[in-house]
Amino acid sequence: MTTAIHGQPATTAHRATCRWLVAALSPLALLADRAYAQSAMGFKPEFWWGAAALDVRNANFGAGAPDYRDPSRVIGPHTSWTELAVRPGFQLSAASGAGVVEAKLTAVGAATRGSGDAQVYSFTAGRPSKIAVEEAYLRWRSGGTFASLGNNALEVTAGPQEFTVGDSLLVGQGTVNAGRKAASWLVPRVAFAGPMTLRINTAPVRIDVFALGNRSSQKDVAGLDLPRTRFRGINVEWFDGGDNARFKYEERMQYVGLLHMKVHKAEEAGLYPGDPNTLGAHRSGLRVTSLRAGMFEAPGLPSLSVFAELARQSNGTAGRRVDARAYNAEIGWAFDDWPWKPRLLARAARYSGDADPTDDIDRSWDPMFLGNNAARSYGATVHGEIVGQGFAFNSNLRVRSVGAQLQPVSGLRVYLLHYRFQWDQPAQFGSTERDLASETNLLAEWQPRSGTIVYAGLATARPSAGGAAFFAAFGGAVQAPLGPADRRIRRAHLGITQQF
Repeated sequence: MTTAIHGQPATTAHRATCRWLVAALSPLALLADRAYAQSAMGFKPEFWWGAAALDVRNANFGAGAPDYRDPSRVIGPHTSWTELAVRPGFQLSAASGAGVVEAKLTAVGAATRGSGDAQVYSFTAGRPSKIAVEEAYLRWRSGGTFASLGNNALEVTAGPQEFTVGDSLLVGQGTVNAGRKAASWLVPRVAFAGPMTLRINTAPVRIDVFALGNRSSQKDVAGLDLPRTRFRGINVEWFDGGDNARFKYEERMQYVGLLHMKVHKAEEAGLYPGDPNTLGAHRSGLRVTSLRAGMFEAPGLPSLSVFAELARQSNGTAGRRVDARAYNAEIGWAFDDWPWKPRLLARAARYSGDADPTDDIDRSWDPMFLGNNAARSYGATVHGEIVGQGFAFNSNLRVRSVGAQLQPVSGLRVYLLHYRFQWDQPAQFGSTERDLASETNLLAEWQPRSGTIVYAGLATARPSAGGAAFFAAFGGAVQAPLGPADRRIRRAHLGITQQF
């Protein structure tokens, strides 16, 4: 009998998922039997769900968004859509004198309805939906086995899992929520495909060693997903903070980290047709190094926060030569004694572009596995609700922004952010116009109780000459009848998520 998901025949990826489940559940059965005999078995169910409604006027500055399935069909310029996602799962654990063994299994079901999103392509046009395994791992934690190093100083995880490094500028999200995967705004799918990570959770120095792959499906996204990539690396970090800081990024009052990783296998593909120098075109053999430092509270100046990251990508492989650079910096000051506890911040970022796409060196920055780290508030790594999420995906981009965060009442946070975007190298797509756009966001996040968050936001973006030039070049590359990109984008959203 043929297994089917949403009426589609079983694929190699589906069969691989089944093999992961069998591999995970077979030793789990033995573990459960042994743990039950020792009365040390634990069971923890979990459930997350989210829903959102979004409305965009003048998508892509009025040009509209080509349907990812058929670029000759343009969505918009007015588009609205709704998203729904659920993520049920459970975790089993068994403790012994040799530590703790855990097994976790979750699945995500997601759907988009309406006309679809308003990104550079409409990646969720056509009412997509999909159900798939998210996390399916076995984990061993050392418990008190190495007491001198701290509780759970060692942690080994095998299988599909969530994994982040620092601000998630390079390693944060293992799946692009696009195409049949649906729910591009809720982002319910973030796990990497595995196979393994090792965390050494000591203090004041901790280490992550990882061998991971992203989850990419060109079939799900009509050939426009990011390249399937397998990579290995190490992250070493010095930090200052309480004992929980060994495990939680947001608990580290100060830190300095060094990341190095290498892509050992990747598909040869780029997101934009006609422009092979963007977004993952030359990953196989790519080496990535980044140095980052941060202070959630500066010593002696608890109101001051500072964050910065410098990174380089290089590849010496013939036909895939890369030399790209990026930086991201932020300074903030909190007025905790003032009404509404305002926090002011200023940010600057640059992700290199390629001034000469015809030569044999790609200088455009690859955003890799960019995530949106909630510990740093909005706009820390993904810049803006419209431009940064719609078409300027941290490549060939310069960003300057200022903002304020307010807390009018307990549980409610309000953000006002303003961005100025420029292309780093407009010649990458045949233009001389550097100024891209400006954008303003008014966002609110309300947590009425633990585990429940309500989101609301208004955003507007005004195009500059560089924005119009980009969509003119993009429309020519995909042969879509795009309109003129000369109108202000307006977006509104309302969403809710709950974790049980």
